[in-house]
Amino acid sequence: MGDSAVATGDMQTAAETGGQTKPAYAFQNLTSDPLLAQAPRIVFHGVQRPALGGIPLLAKIGQGGMGAVYYGLHPVMGVAVAVKVLPLDLVGHNPDMARRFVREAQIAGSINSANLIYVRDVGQDAGYFYQVMEYVRGLSAGAYLDLTRKNGRVGLRETEALKICIAAAKGLAAAHAQSIIHRDVKPDNILIPTVGETKKLQFPAAKLADLGLEQFTFV
Repeated sequence: MGDSAVATGDMQTAAETGGQTKPAYAFQNLTSDPLLAQAPRIVFHGVQRPALGGIPLLAKIGQGGMGAVYYGLHPVMGVAVAVKVLPLDLVGHNPDMARRFVREAQIAGSINSANLIYVRDVGQDAGYFYQVMEYVRGLSAGAYLDLTRKNGRVGLRETEALKICIAAAKGLAAAHAQSIIHRDVKPDNILIPTVGETKKLQFPAAKLADLGLEQFTFV
């Protein structure tokens, strides 16, 4: 898929918060979101909110040509998740897109690596295809690069770039070990987690978003 679960600026991207109780996002009113117009509604904190797979969608954290990513709270596990949603009209015009979307999730979920975004689930609800992914509090490498430029610095420090590249390479190696290639490696698809109140970026823990994956056969 050509879409990243990366939000603009310093908004967070796609992984789990480790059971935090304080929401990472202020809840948004998504009732007028055209992409979710036909999504089921459930009551969450006394308010009707769109939901897929029983997961209330509380804020939009990323938008692209292939759909959108929403911040949600898993009702059973009690953790923050990122939910990637395919638009109904996109699936209607290209049914094969849904098959690719599900296959992407299955492939991503088969790889065990700390440097790849993990897909918890994939499903269909009220015609919508969606993926439930771990939620990462942090920035994409692309957003961080833009931030350094705004602060007057040209490019990343060598140590930062090396740590990000090594982390991404570890994720790629884990995928390759399962005969899987990643077809969309770019700064916007590399997510750098933050920790603590200082929101310090953890470069060695950078993760590749689960986009553009494809299984291949050695010949």
